[in-house]
Amino acid sequence: MPSCREVTQLLIDYVDGTMAPDLRTELTAHMADCPPCLAFMRTYRETIRLAEDLSCEEMPDAVRVRLESFLRRMRLEETRQD
Repeated sequence: MPSCREVTQLLIDYVDGTMAPDLRTELTAHMADCPPCLAFMRTYRETIRLAEDLSCEEMPDAVRVRLESFLRRMRLEETRQD
């Protein structure tokens, strides 16, 4: 039987239906006995559904420029730490 940590790591395959049937049976059994994991899976599934309904908006130029600058700084800091 998978642990709660393993369940959270495997949820994408469970939710999208790509999980092997035997493992899916194990996760389903775990969630039947573990209300927190069942609630997490339901929230995960609903988050995916809501995200699919979002419309794509263009990012304002000022936000894009600030984001690119921030990401460049983060990359530089990571490079310096390595």
